[in-house]
Amino acid sequence: MAFFAVLVPEVAKPDFVDLLDRMRDAIPGVSWVHPDDLHITLLFLGGVPSENLSSFVSSARSCSWGDPFFVSIEGIRTFSRQGCDRVIWASVTEESPFNHLHQLLLDRFPGVSKSRFQAHLTLGRVTEAALYDSNNLSSFKDWRGPSWCANSAVLMKRWPAREQRMHPNLYRIVETFNFCC
Repeated sequence: MAFFAVLVPEVAKPDFVDLLDRMRDAIPGVSWVHPDDLHITLLFLGGVPSENLSSFVSSARSCSWGDPFFVSIEGIRTFSRQGCDRVIWASVTEESPFNHLHQLLLDRFPGVSKSRFQAHLTLGRVTEAALYDSNNLSSFKDWRGPSWCANSAVLMKRWPAREQRMHPNLYRIVETFNFCC
C-alpha cells in the first residue's frame, strides 16, 4: 500500500499522543494509529509494487507543489459504513490547500484513485465492534488540536510483511517533496 501525504511534524505529535492515550483509555475496540504514522493523505495509490515506486517519485519531483501552508486540526469525526463507525479521524479546518494538492496529484496520476477526497487525519479504526461504543466519543468531538506549517509532502509505503515486526509503525517514507519557499 502506497500513498502521498502530509505528515504531522514532531512539534505537533505530543498533542496527538496525549489525545490518543486518552482515547485509548476511554474507547475500547479501536486500533489506534502509531504517532509516527500520523498523516493527512493526499492521494491513495494502492498496492504499488516497490519496483514501480521510482516512476511515481520521478513524476512527483517535477510537480509544482506550491508554497508551505498553515494546518490546523479541530474536532473528532467518524466515517461510517452501513450505520457502523469504521474510522475515527480529526478534522482539518482549512481543506483548500489539501484539495489543491490532491487535484495536482490526480492530474499527474490519472485513474489512480476514484474515491471521494476528504482531507482528514485518521486516528484509529474500529476493529472490535462489540467493544466499541460511539457514545464514548462525545467528550472528544470538539477537541482542538495543534497547528503547524506544512512545508513538504511525502510518498509513503507500508513496510514489507517480513519487516513489519521490526518497526512499531506501519509505514516508511519513500521520498520527501519540499514545497517552494
